Amino acid sequence: MFQGAADQRCRLDFWLCSDTKPLAARNDVLVFQTPPLTNDIEVTGRLIVKLWASSNALDTDFTAKLVDAYPPNADFPAGVDLNVADSIVRARYRNGFGKAELLNPGQSYEFTIEMYPTSLVFKRGHRICLDISSSNFPRFDINPNTGEPLNNNRRLQVVENTIYLDAKHPSAIILPIIPSETTNLSSELRLRKEQRQSSANDECDRPHQIEVEPSLSQQRPAQPLINNPRNCSRQKQVPEGMDRNRE
Repeated sequence: MFQGAADQRCRLDFWLCSDTKPLAARNDVLVFQTPPLTNDIEVTGRLIVKLWASSNALDTDFTAKLVDAYPPNADFPAGVDLNVADSIVRARYRNGFGKAELLNPGQSYEFTIEMYPTSLVFKRGHRICLDISSSNFPRFDINPNTGEPLNNNRRLQVVENTIYLDAKHPSAIILPIIPSETTNLSSELRLRKEQRQSSANDECDRPHQIEVEPSLSQQRPAQPLINNPRNCSRQKQVPEGMDRNRE
């Protein structure tokens, strides 16, 4: 694994990569991002994601990664996606490690994913990005998704995990934003779909957005993820009007 912060894209000298594409371009990662920042924003403290999700399995994982997306420049024409922090929650331990509680397939739950705290200034022109997936191997061990005793499983199962973004399931990342004279942001950034009209000429859709205190009165469809532990790769079905790239 890479040590410390690194551009979140594959490299041919990394044993799990077969190309040099950004990790955000994978079809098993949901990407949420702000528009380019108009002012510097300092984030200092705990990083917490409240994620509403369900699965058709008895157990699975959900991961979160906070990314500082640098704009393109002369040295890096494609920009840089710099990882800030990440973490994972195993569904059976969603209420703590003291007792395993398997899921009821199809039922939605609120999961808390707490990353390591940080102190960072997201510079003007950068984007604050959040990547959601169901695995981050080899940093975290894979989940066989079967509900069997951990480290004693005999099977692997492909499952479908669903992320919810509607008013009754307000998935969000809670950032400890330090106020300044030019900063007037809430500390809670809700995850939402960007609403736009589609046209016949749209071959590429737009990214998910992180919005500051949006109106959540409109119902939004859930986001499904396919989790395949056999090859540590899941395929995401992206709803119309969305894109998985940060371009």
